[in-house]
This record gives sequence, structure tokens and C-alpha cells, in this order.
Amino acid sequence: MIKKFFNNIILPGCVFYTLISLFFVLTSFTLDKNIPAIATSNLVVIALFSLLISVFNLIFKIKSLHVYIRIPLHYIVSALSLYLVLLISAGDIISNTQNLRFVLVLFYTIIYVISTVVYICIRETRKNPKVKEKTDYNSIYNK
Repeated sequence: MIKKFFNNIILPGCVFYTLISLFFVLTSFTLDKNIPAIATSNLVVIALFSLLISVFNLIFKIKSLHVYIRIPLHYIVSALSLYLVLLISAGDIISNTQNLRFVLVLFYTIIYVISTVVYICIRETRKNPKVKEKTDYNSIYNK
């Protein structure tokens, strides 16, 4: 039970936390050298958001729902949580947070749509492989 919890929630949450923190650090260095990379209070919010995303990824493991229901459900929940996290934490970084939240959610939507289309294309090609043609020759005169 503890191993499943660690492997399904904590470990992916740590990976998401690392990626999100690196994204914020790299963007803050490119935007302005005077802005601190990430405030300490925002680190806690990012950690909670990372754990939420890892919990939301468990939606994909629900086999009773069709995959075309799981994907929009996951998008809605994760985009809403992203917006709420940006509502809480982005006010410390930039003063005009409404535009920032909109742009980041739009950026997330574009990346989510692209990755979903790639996933569905790969899934459909694996699901319906092309039938190989028969290589054996059958003579019509041997009947």
C-alpha cells in the first residue's frame, strides 16, 4: 500500500515539482535578473500543485471510463487546478496576473492538445495494425 502510494503519487509528484521549478527558474532568469527565481511560499504551492497533478493522473488508470472520457476529464481538472495555483502564487511574481494566468493556461492547453493528438494517433495505430498481405501463392489451376 505504501509502495503503491509512493510509486503512483509521491514519485511522479517529485518529478513534476522538479520540472515546474526548473521552468520557473529558467523563465525568471530570462525575463529579468532582478526577480527572485521562486519565492519560498510559492515553492509550497508548486509542491502541492505537483502532488495534485500526480493524483489527477490516476484518472488514466480508471479502466471503466473510455479513454475519450478520461482525457477531457483530466484536462478540465488539471487546467482548473493550474488556474487556481496561478491565482494563488503568480501575484508575487508579476503585477498583471490576469494576463499571465490566461497565457499560461492557453500555453498548457496547446501543449495538452498536441500531446493528446500524438497519444491518440499512436494508440489508434497500435490498436489497428495493418493486415499483412498473404505471401503464399495459390494457383487457381490446382483446385
